[in-house]
Parts: sequence; structure tokens; C-alpha cells
Amino acid sequence: MANAEACYRDRLLRHREWVMERKVDAETELKRQKEEAERKARELQEKARERIERLLLQAKDLNRANQIRADVEATLIRAAEMPICCLSKAAFAPAQNHCSLSSL
Repeated sequence: MANAEACYRDRLLRHREWVMERKVDAETELKRQKEEAERKARELQEKARERIERLLLQAKDLNRANQIRADVEATLIRAAEMPICCLSKAAFAPAQNHCSLSSL
């Protein structure tokens, strides 16, 4: 009887140790999962930040390209409005808006 009771107690102790080990394992796994989730969240934020920066650069480039197009269009309109006698001189004197017959 005493032997059976000792075996029972040993089994209860081993079971308690096993439960405690499983608890530590579960806490470790939970901590690992939490750290993994935090890492993924940081990576996602970094990707979002990089995407925003890339989009802002693209918007800046587009704005610059549109400004260049507008400048070219304005130059072409001014060139189209110039009399033919001034077109050859326009490259040398871009500030000239008109030409007179005396300048020929």
C-alpha cells in the first residue's frame, strides 16, 4: 500500500512538472509569436513609408515634367506669334518680342 501511494505521488509530481514545462513552452511560444507579429508590423510600416516616399517623388517628378511641358508649350506659342523675320534671330535674342524692318 505504501509502495502504491509512493508511486501515485511520484506520478503526480511528474505530471505537475510536465504541466509546468508545457506552461513555460506555451509562454515562450506566445512571446515568439508576439515578437514575430511586431516584426511584421514594423516591416509593413517600413514598406508603407517607402511607398509613400516613392509616390511623393513620383508626384514631384510629374509636377516638374508638367512644368517643363508648359514652358515648352509657352515657348512654341511665342515662337508661333513671332513674325518670320524674327525667327532666325530668336535663337540669339530670346528676349526680343518683335522685329522692325530696320533690324533686317
